[in-house]
Amino acid sequence: MSADPASRKAETPGLAPDDVAFLDGIAAWIARRRMATPAVLFLESAKPLNFIGSQALFFFEPMVKAFVGGAGYTRFATLLERRESVEVLLQRIEEADRAERGRERERKTKPAKKEKDTKR
Repeated sequence: MSADPASRKAETPGLAPDDVAFLDGIAAWIARRRMATPAVLFLESAKPLNFIGSQALFFFEPMVKAFVGGAGYTRFATLLERRESVEVLLQRIEEADRAERGRERERKTKPAKKEKDTKR
């Protein structure tokens, strides 16, 4: 995917930029915890039921908010009602996972390079 804001807006029809940023945050959270594969599998399998899932989130909202702060809970449930937001979330999870794996690869190779430089 391209990085310039104009092309990203074209890739997210019907979603506000702050909604896309919110989904990016969720995707980054999932990628940092190495849960991208299970999240993608779950979202792909549940995609046809996204509206029912969002309504279930609204049903359980009072109970969840009683135990957990849930600042973005309602926003996520509202976004889940729209099928295109699920597709955008899937794309963002895959992007965030690729970026996280790249950073992890860099962290693993940098110490090895430093050791080689100090031996000389």
